[in-house]
Amino acid sequence: MSLMKILYITSCATVLIFLMFFTIMSLINAPLGGQPYSITNLNDRKKAELKLADQLAALAAEKNKKPVKKEASTQKEPRYFKTLEGNRVVMSGENTALKRKDKPIQHLKINNPPSNSLELADIKTGLTLVPDGDLVEKSKYGLLPRIAHNGKRAQDVYARPNFIKYIKDDSIKTVSILVTNLGLSKPVSDNAIEKLPPEVTLSFNPYAGQLNGWVKRARRSGHELMLQVPMEPFDYPDNDPGPHTLLSGLSDTVNLQRLKWIMARMTGYVGIVNINGSKFSSHESAMLPIMHELKVRGLTFMDAHPQAPEASYQVAREIKLDYLQGAVILDRVMSKKAIDQSLKKLEQIALTQGSAIGVMSGLPLSIQRLTEWSASLKKKGIHLVPISSTLVKPS
Repeated sequence: MSLMKILYITSCATVLIFLMFFTIMSLINAPLGGQPYSITNLNDRKKAELKLADQLAALAAEKNKKPVKKEASTQKEPRYFKTLEGNRVVMSGENTALKRKDKPIQHLKINNPPSNSLELADIKTGLTLVPDGDLVEKSKYGLLPRIAHNGKRAQDVYARPNFIKYIKDDSIKTVSILVTNLGLSKPVSDNAIEKLPPEVTLSFNPYAGQLNGWVKRARRSGHELMLQVPMEPFDYPDNDPGPHTLLSGLSDTVNLQRLKWIMARMTGYVGIVNINGSKFSSHESAMLPIMHELKVRGLTFMDAHPQAPEASYQVAREIKLDYLQGAVILDRVMSKKAIDQSLKKLEQIALTQGSAIGVMSGLPLSIQRLTEWSASLKKKGIHLVPISSTLVKPS
């Protein structure tokens, strides 16, 4: 091999070695593996490191946070109410999910309260205006009912005034009517509010829109109100009352959250009513926290169905919650003859037992038959009264 070839090969090898060296070094010195980067001063870098450290600490704290355990509702052993001390409930059994913290309840403050007490009521109907600032508290769900510091309750303040409830005379016979599922249809709701006697109590569906608008209209016409709470029927989920239905298989915490969402849908009602949730209301352990919540918020409870489970009444009696139950479903069969027969049956129960509650829908035929029937009651010695006048106070 000639000298020139040796020199040529040596030179090429040397150049190749240098190229490989600089390539490797450039990759080693690049913090992002050869991608473009910028150099900043030490102060900016320190700020960036502190910010990154704060972010990492926050992520670590979130990751280490212990999840909240939800206790599943058990039906193995009924839990019974023992005693009520202020805002704290003492229960038997091991479930402590129902204990309420002894905190002062934040309630709504009304700016510039009226100087004249007459301004607090509708002169025409005698019903108080809503909401009463002493009877509501602010929550993440909206305005929830509460018992005022002076002890007044929604079930008393929002009730339609009626002298019969203050007269202890067994010879007075009364009937009350609850018209259900209002608010979902404007024509149906308008018809019920405008045509029914003011003594008829109206109940609204929690899924209806603009409920507080309906409240104002109904109370302006003299009606006291109740709010329906969807509860689990025996044929659930084929018959599903909606996304906030109280279910016997859910924990007490979840059911109470659902109840609060429902209760915040409107203001100005005297209590809640269970229309067809017989499965839920048959479980004392599931009903207890719900009925206790109603008691401490100054509301009454009604089972609309005449064959309602005994469990709900037993719980109401145990905790001394005012309780109502329907005696007759008046329009189970939607015909003039059938409705008239049901109204006659309601009369007979009232004459025999002293009082009776009928339950019906707000459909036009039902409203028409009820309106005609109510005009004939005085001749029969029966008084039509709002539901609040027939409260059963378990002893």
